[in-house]
Amino acid sequence: MVATHVTEGQATADQLNAAIAIMRHPIIILDRDERIVAFNTAYGDLHRGADDICAARPGMPIGDLVAWRRDNGFYAPNATEVLSDANGVPIKGEATHQLGDGRWMFVDRYGLPSGLNLGVWIDVTPMKEAEARLRATAERQRNSKSNCATPSRRPRPTRWPFRPRTIVSKAGSRNAPRN
Repeated sequence: MVATHVTEGQATADQLNAAIAIMRHPIIILDRDERIVAFNTAYGDLHRGADDICAARPGMPIGDLVAWRRDNGFYAPNATEVLSDANGVPIKGEATHQLGDGRWMFVDRYGLPSGLNLGVWIDVTPMKEAEARLRATAERQRNSKSNCATPSRRPRPTRWPFRPRTIVSKAGSRNAPRN
């Protein structure tokens, strides 16, 4: 009975590894001690250095990988988000980071009941570019409205441009009918 359970557990682990491996988004799994348990090919590709060697290794403390990221220009120079705590451990939850190559990544970390942490990285560069285009369009519209302080055509008169003539029926008046 125990052998069957182990076999089923191994089959589940193999299925999980296969599912993670085919995901197009970079995924990492950390243990309770914040050490790398596993990651997929997309995560490995994301963390390749100039020497084309992946910096992430199973068993590596995640704090060491964060230090590698900072030392090797992984993040943009102007990245101001709090990426990790004082011990170098990444903050749990959601964050958006700009990478050194200009891409934007949304990172979400999930705590699993087993104590493992699952990190999913999603490239949100197209959304950030669309936001920038919308901000630029809104700014152009604000500027064009402020440049139009004087109207481009004359305002319509508020009253008739001529004064209506009054007809007086008295004889001798200028409006009286002539014979």
